[in-house]
Amino acid sequence: MKTTFNYAIREIRKRVDTAAGAKSPADQMKLLAQIRLFADLAIEPLKKKRNQHEVRCQIIKRALKQLLTKLDRIFDRHEELGDTDVRERMFDAVFLGFIRPKPAYSLPARFGMFTEEGNQLVRVAIQEFLTHPQLIAAGKKLKTVQERMYAFQDDTVETADGTQFSEYFGWRMRA
Repeated sequence: MKTTFNYAIREIRKRVDTAAGAKSPADQMKLLAQIRLFADLAIEPLKKKRNQHEVRCQIIKRALKQLLTKLDRIFDRHEELGDTDVRERMFDAVFLGFIRPKPAYSLPARFGMFTEEGNQLVRVAIQEFLTHPQLIAAGKKLKTVQERMYAFQDDTVETADGTQFSEYFGWRMRA
C-alpha cells in the first residue's frame, strides 16, 4: 500500500508542477484528469485500511452500549455520575483495564459517588464492561492503544436515550 500511495503522490506532484506552465486549457484539463486518476489510486488503499480498522473496532459496540445504558440508569438515581471527578475516575478505570491495560489492575472501590451504593453500582457496571466477552476478544484483536481508544470513543454508539460515551467519559486525545 505504501508503495502505491507514495508513487501516486509523486505522480500528482509532477503533474501539479507541470499544470501551472501548461500551454493551453486543454493541456491543463488533461493534467487535471491525470491528477484525479492518481488521487483515486492513492485513496483506494487508504479506504481499505480504514475499513479494516473500523471493522476491528466495531467489536466492542454492543459492550459499550450496554455500559452506557447501565450508566444512564445509574444517573437517573445518582446525578453525581456526571461530575468531573467521577467521569475521570471511570475513564481511568477503562483506560487501565482496557485501553492501556495495566497488569494485575483492579478497580478502585470508590469512584467519587456520594454514596456507597452509587460507588458499587458504578464499580459493577465498569467491571461488567471490562469482563464482557466482546471486550476480551477486542483486547486481542486491537493491538495498539490507539486502536482500543478509537474503539472506546465510538460516537456512533448511543443508548436509547441518545447518550454517547462522551457524556460519561469526556473526550480524550486518541492516545
